[in-house]
Amino acid sequence: MVIFQRLFTWFQRLPLAVIWLICCVVLTGIGVGDYFSGSEISFSIFYLLPIAFGVWLGGHVAGYSLSFMGACIWLAVDLFSEHQYSHPLIPYWNSLVRGSFFLIISMLIQKVRALLELESLRADTDPLTGLANRRYFLERMQLEMERLRRYKRSFSFAYCDLDNFKKVNDTLGHETGDLLLCTIAETLWHHFRKTDLVARLGGDEFALLLPETDFTMANEAIRKGKAVAEAMMKKNEWAVSLSIGVVTLDTSPETVTKSIKLADDLMYTVKKHGKNDVRHIRYP
Repeated sequence: MVIFQRLFTWFQRLPLAVIWLICCVVLTGIGVGDYFSGSEISFSIFYLLPIAFGVWLGGHVAGYSLSFMGACIWLAVDLFSEHQYSHPLIPYWNSLVRGSFFLIISMLIQKVRALLELESLRADTDPLTGLANRRYFLERMQLEMERLRRYKRSFSFAYCDLDNFKKVNDTLGHETGDLLLCTIAETLWHHFRKTDLVARLGGDEFALLLPETDFTMANEAIRKGKAVAEAMMKKNEWAVSLSIGVVTLDTSPETVTKSIKLADDLMYTVKKHGKNDVRHIRYP
C-alpha cells in the first residue's frame, strides 16, 4: 500500500502532458492486448483504468480526450479483428456507447474529486473569517519544525489575543463582533507575506506563522502588523487592541505543543501586565 501511495505521489509531480502521454501509451497497450486475446476475453475494465487515472490527475480535458481515444482504440480492435455483425454500422454504434460510458465515468470522477477538495478546504478553513483554522496551523507548525531540524533555518510564530473584545460583543452585539473579527483577519492577511500563514485559532485568538524569519525580521513584521490592525480598529471606533506573544525558533523543541506553549505563555504575560503589547523571545 505504501509503495502505491509513493508511486501516486510521484505521478502527481509530473507535468500534465507527461501524465496524458503515459495514459495514451497504456491505453494503446491495452488495445493491443485486447486484439491478440480474441473476442472471448473482455478487456472493458482495463480501458477504464488509465482513463480514470488520467481524469483524476489531469482534469476534464484529459478525461474527454482519453475517453475519445479509448473508444477509438476499442473500435479499431473490433474492425481489425473482423468480427461479424448483422449490420456494418454496429461497431460504430458500440464505439459511441463505450465513449459515452467513458465520458460519464470521467465526469463522475471529476465530481468526486471536486467534492473531496472542497471538504479538504473546509476542514482547514475557519468558516467565519476564511483564514486557516487551528488544525491547519498545527500541521504547518509541524512541517516548519521538521524543516528547521533538517535545514537549520529559523522561523517565527506568534499568538495574538484581542483585548476588550468581549466588551464589543456585549455593547455593540455579536454581529459587530463578527465584523470586527473578519476585519482583523483581512487586515492581517493583506499585511503579511503570501508565504506567511495567518490563522484563527478560535474565539478572539489568532496565530501567525512566518517561515524563514529571524528574530529581527519577525519583530519588525509583527509590530507593523499590530499597528496596522489597531489603526483599522480605531478607524471603526472599536476600542480593541492586541496582546501578542512571539517566538523565534533557532532550534526546534521536542513537540509542537511545547513550541506553542512558549508563545501562549508570552501572550498571557502581556495580558497580565496591562495588555496591548508584544513580548518576543528567541528559543533556546
